[in-house]
Amino acid sequence: VTLFSLVLDREPSRHVGVRVHAPTARLVANGYLAVLALGGLPVALWLLRRGLADPRAVIERLRRRR
Repeated sequence: VTLFSLVLDREPSRHVGVRVHAPTARLVANGYLAVLALGGLPVALWLLRRGLADPRAVIERLRRRR
């Protein structure tokens, strides 16, 4: 949850930049989205509260961040 909070933080001194350069299918096939599952319920609830209900929504949100 802390990592995702820093990725989405709008304050420049706390923001952590992340760029996703792979297609969603490749991320899923290589297991990169397993991080979300490893986070369990706290990560799932945190993402849901921010409107990120599925892995594709998370990836698209990360792609839009600069």
